[in-house]
Amino acid sequence: GIDSDTKEICINRFLDTSSTTGGNELTEADPHQLLECIKLVFDQNYSTLGSIFEDSIDVIASEMLQAGLISRHVAKKPTFHLLINDFTSGMVFMRKADTIINHIIKFLRVLLEMQGPFVFAAEHLKEDIHDIINSRLGIELNINV
Repeated sequence: GIDSDTKEICINRFLDTSSTTGGNELTEADPHQLLECIKLVFDQNYSTLGSIFEDSIDVIASEMLQAGLISRHVAKKPTFHLLINDFTSGMVFMRKADTIINHIIKFLRVLLEMQGPFVFAAEHLKEDIHDIINSRLGIELNINV
């Protein structure tokens, strides 16, 4: 594995949104549209993610619970379907685009910290989120790696 210092640097670089191009555009983005984009990303990656999550669903659930991304109820008997549903439905109540993005970043951080195929999943999701938000909303979102 990677030593914790290196991991910390990777995670911090991954989450460095300070150099966002068009940060204001993001704040002005319609949260509802943003949510649609994110749901689309999950729909498109459903089977890939499902198979990556399969073996360690309990670990992921407890990490997600700790990060405040899912409810205790779902974490008790997690399935991939329930996790993703609970995670995305939690965003419905977020009234601001940047809150939604922070929620997503927290999720990507959980995946990154778990290592292995999860790092691949995080990278892949991040790129997909960029692409879809860019093509749908015309916003150049820059969650750095």
